[in-house]
Amino acid sequence: MSTHQFLRVAEAIRMEFSPQEGEVMREVFSPMDDGEMTFISAMELPQEAFAVFVRAVQNAHIACRQRGDIIVNEGVWQKLFDAISSDPRYLR
Repeated sequence: MSTHQFLRVAEAIRMEFSPQEGEVMREVFSPMDDGEMTFISAMELPQEAFAVFVRAVQNAHIACRQRGDIIVNEGVWQKLFDAISSDPRYLR
């Protein structure tokens, strides 16, 4: 994934967190926002917070498809969903 694609995906995900989910969003985006790194992380999230992150990712994917975002193709989303589904915290 290119840096440009990553930034588009990250921003799409960020937009899907509700105000009540701000703490989870801050934790996920802290490497990017606080550390000036080019990644986000859900590695340290407990299961309930991870479920909030997964919902945000799923909603971001839907929103990008509805907008016809061609910068972020299905292959990029599939890699993200593969990583999520391989995590033991993921509830099927």
